[in-house]
Amino acid sequence: MKRKALLLLSIVFICAGAIAQDLAVDSLHVQTKYSGSWEYIENDTIQTNDSLIVEIKLTNIGSGLFNPGDSIKFGMSAGGVAIGSDFNVAVTKNLVPSRSEILEIKNGFTFPAELGAVDVCVYVLDSKHGIGGNRSDDTVCANYNIWDRAITVLSYSPTEGKAGDDVTIKGSYFGKTSADNVVKIGGQTADIKSATENQIVATISVLAVTGKVTVEAAGLIGSSSDDFTVLDENGNVIYPTSIAETAKLTSFTGVIDGQLVLSTSSVSQNVRIIDLTGKTVKEINDIPTNSDYSINLNELQDGIYIATYGDEFFKFIK
Repeated sequence: MKRKALLLLSIVFICAGAIAQDLAVDSLHVQTKYSGSWEYIENDTIQTNDSLIVEIKLTNIGSGLFNPGDSIKFGMSAGGVAIGSDFNVAVTKNLVPSRSEILEIKNGFTFPAELGAVDVCVYVLDSKHGIGGNRSDDTVCANYNIWDRAITVLSYSPTEGKAGDDVTIKGSYFGKTSADNVVKIGGQTADIKSATENQIVATISVLAVTGKVTVEAAGLIGSSSDDFTVLDENGNVIYPTSIAETAKLTSFTGVIDGQLVLSTSSVSQNVRIIDLTGKTVKEINDIPTNSDYSINLNELQDGIYIATYGDEFFKFIK
């Protein structure tokens, strides 16, 4: 009879100990730094390779005390597959019964692959008091759609224009501010007047040529499917040149202080400068042979030009 009483007393103490120390994981929160500062994800969509902060709300539902510095080990899963079990976090304040604390489980966590819509779960594996893993209140889950982000350029208006005109670009996953985006038209950077995640207003550069509209944000680039048509002041289409950037540069040194510099050969030849419409804008005859020769470009408007010297070509920006 005495042994039975001792056994029952031991069971009572064990149960009391389990009740005295008990944790509940109440909610799961995820933050992303996609837009430059940490923000909570509101649309339940996590992008692959985004740097994330994973947090949980932890509540002491027992009658005992968790002290600052008490370590709790967490695990995490996505779609039922474990994706981490080494998240050791210390309580930072006294968790008296019924008191809660938001704990940062992992800073800089990423999902490297697209998973689709899955339950992301965080659960207690172990703690100073040996609690975790076996009870439903030790686990919290939230459904997220984990997929690859892709910047899309869906449309732009107008579809043609000249330098200085504004273009409204619509799409998805642009940067939230002008500073978060880089817009190029025909490969040339355009000034951005305003930007949201779905719309950008940009001004066509004086260097722009007919070509794709691209938006770059957070290391990703989206491109239009069609070319934007860039016009000159007379309404002529400015086409990109087919001459390679580095084609035949033997004689040309480059543009220095507003001067096009070249080293002439022993044969007297002319220099002709053309714009991207094929129009000759400057021609220099009777250039001295075997000398370093400079051509003043001040009279040219800002833009992209091609200089020819015999059978040599040099593409430059003024």
